[in-house]
Formats: sequence, structure tokens, C-alpha cells
Amino acid sequence: MRNYFLTGLSGYLGHALLDILNKEKDIRIYALILPNDKYRDELISRGVNIIEGDLLNKEDVSYFLNQKVEGEKIVIHIAGRISTVKRNDPLTTKINVEGTKNILDRSIENHIDKFIYISSVDALDRQTGNHLIYEQETYDVNKVDGVYSKSKVEANNYVLSRKDDIYSIIIMPSALIGPNDTFHSPINDAIRMYLKGKMPAIVKGGYNLVDVRDVANGIYQASIKGKRSNSYILGGTYISVKGLMDMCKEVTNGKKVKFIVPHFIIKLISPFIELDAKIKHKKPLFTGFSMDCLKQNSNYSSKKAEDELGYHIRELKESIIDTIKYIQNEKAPS
Repeated sequence: MRNYFLTGLSGYLGHALLDILNKEKDIRIYALILPNDKYRDELISRGVNIIEGDLLNKEDVSYFLNQKVEGEKIVIHIAGRISTVKRNDPLTTKINVEGTKNILDRSIENHIDKFIYISSVDALDRQTGNHLIYEQETYDVNKVDGVYSKSKVEANNYVLSRKDDIYSIIIMPSALIGPNDTFHSPINDAIRMYLKGKMPAIVKGGYNLVDVRDVANGIYQASIKGKRSNSYILGGTYISVKGLMDMCKEVTNGKKVKFIVPHFIIKLISPFIELDAKIKHKKPLFTGFSMDCLKQNSNYSSKKAEDELGYHIRELKESIIDTIKYIQNEKAPS
């Protein structure tokens, strides 16, 4: 019997992982959620044992992990806060760093058998060019930009600092795409905009996209086959912004996005976009920092995960087709 203790199960990746866990036998699933989590009833209906609490509260996390169970106890820490700003976002640092420290420390105290931390490729040293990028043995906060990347570096380093105390594994996915996204990931939102005819122009550059279902399966395989004190990149396929929009056009027989806006113009207007989003308490459509990310090398290699975990990357076109079908069928917000 394997007992999975998960944070972030209410999120996009968490839901995809739950789809996989629910197909397996001899598994129990426990989830730490906030008291006002809107997916609480859904998770219960899917066989999840719910414990309400705050990731940053030591007593809550200790209670969550101290369930009396038989068999292996595996923590998968997915919960985190995504940020596309370069600085001045202390909440992201608090959740991603202090939250990870808290659940790792409590996992050690409660004799958890395996601790799997879901980090990000954004923790890897920022690089130019187009060479393949592999896993690193160390992480340097001075070699990445942005609040989110730095928080993931700090969390990675803390997990590594406790590697003698617990069987730990670090998973680093690239940017998620795929169906069943009620959470509006940035890539899927770009596809939504295209489908609504609200993508009049694009910028140069691109990124490495991976199907959320492939990442979820990779995490599950890591919980069984992953090697102690190892990290695994779970990447997908690099595609330019133009290539993504062209593929959307091909799948839907829609309109071609013809205009390409220079980066310097986007950088000029991005502060106003960010300020407007802050005033309206919404996520900005883009930031100057997120535009910079489109110019960096994101040619991530998943060979290690393929060799050791049996990780498999589906064709990107399949992911885009499934994503478009999902978006076209999703209910409009009430």
C-alpha cells in the first residue's frame, strides 16, 4: 500500500496527477487544502482524504502528515505560487520557500519515506543559445532572474541541504499546456485569446511546452522509480510564439496572426499593463519579465527522465488539439 500526501492537489497539475492516481490500485490519497478551497467537495467525491490547514503553519502540516496508515508514505509537494514579475513579490517567496521548508522539515519529523518536490526549470541557470540544457547538481540564485525563479532556487537548495535526512527527489517541469485547465495557465490563456479573435499581434521568441498529463505521469513514475537525491527535468517541445499560433490556425482553420511586435515596444508598455492588473487585482496578460523569458534558451533535455523514469513526451500538436477542444467546450464564466 502506498499512501500519497499531496499539496496543491486543487491546482492544474494536481488535478492531472489525481487522474493518474485514481487509476492505480492499493493507493490512498491525502490532500492538504485551505478551509475555503472551492474544490473540496470534488476531491472528496474522487476518494481523496481531506485535511484542512495552511502550508505555512507547522501544526497544520504536522497533523496532515501524522495520519496513522500502513505502508509507504510519500509526500508530493506541488503547491506554490507562480509570479511573472522580476521583484517586489514577497508572498511568492514566502509560499515557495518557507512553505517548502515547513513541509520538508515536518516530513523528516514524521518519518516520511519519500519527499518529491515539484520545482521548475526556471530554477536552472538562465542561458542563451540553443544547446541542450540538462539537470544541475547545484543551483545559484545569482544566475536566475525573477522572484519566481529565485524562490525555486532557494527551495531546491533547501531540499538538497536535507538530502541525508530523507529520500528526496526534485522534479522540474517546463511550461504546462493541455486540457482540463480551469485554472487558466498562461499558455492556455494565449490559446483562449486566439480562439476569441483577441490575438492581433505576437512577439518573437518561444518556449518549451509540455503536456500537463505527461508531467503528471512523470511525477507518478518518479514516486516509484526516482533515485534518491536526484533531480529530473520533465520538459516537452520548444515552439515559437508564431509556431504556436500557426498551429492553432491549422487546427481550427482560423485566421493567421500576421503582426509581430518588437520586444522593445512590449517592454515600454508592460509597466502600464502590470499596474492596471494590480489595480484590478488580476493577473497581467504579460510582463516585461515574461517577455524576456521568451528570448532565453529553453531547449531542455528530458533524457534522464526518459531513461530512468520511462517518461514520455507526446506530440505537441496532440496537446494543442486536446487543449483547443477543451476550451471550445468549456462553460463561459457565470
